[in-house]
Amino acid sequence: MRKGIYIFQPVAFDRYQKNTQNLPEGTRLRVIQPRGCPKNGTMGMAYTETLDGRFVGLVCVNSLQRI
Repeated sequence: MRKGIYIFQPVAFDRYQKNTQNLPEGTRLRVIQPRGCPKNGTMGMAYTETLDGRFVGLVCVNSLQRI
């Protein structure tokens, strides 16, 4: 999973996760790599934040479509 900007299209897993439950479909997210955390893509998850810098947390990589 490369760093960059993605559109959030939630799969079933992300529809029920607490951190992504209220995140609207079509939201643009930036994939980030926090220091000291496992690499993005490990176990199919990636760390994300909104474009204004609000940390969202882990999101399933299947929910992210690259722009």
